[in-house]
Amino acid sequence: MLYNRGMFIVLLFICAALCSLLVYPLWLFATTQALAYSITVGSLLVLALVFFCITRIKKHGAKSSLRVILHALTVIFALSLAALFVLNKQRVFALLSLIGASALFFLISRALKPTARELSSEND
Repeated sequence: MLYNRGMFIVLLFICAALCSLLVYPLWLFATTQALAYSITVGSLLVLALVFFCITRIKKHGAKSSLRVILHALTVIFALSLAALFVLNKQRVFALLSLIGASALFFLISRALKPTARELSSEND
């Protein structure tokens, strides 16, 4: 029993030390050079997004991937726009933007409706 508690404390200390080795340089970079940090993190996020889009297109085809990407962009844009309107105390416009985004989501679903062949290839 004492061995298990001691091992737990040692593992906890090792995890804390390794996390500190990772987090401290990032924190220091973010606090000393905020603009460079923002550009670096933004660039890495864009590169990751492009990587995931390309791998999805290779795996599922362009039409299916375009549908998913447009759906995601519609949801992100609608939620961002609604939050912006709510923060500016314009709740009616926030509601209208969400309704418009729902209509756009529906139109994208109809325009890029998958065929039976595409549905069977996604299940493979």
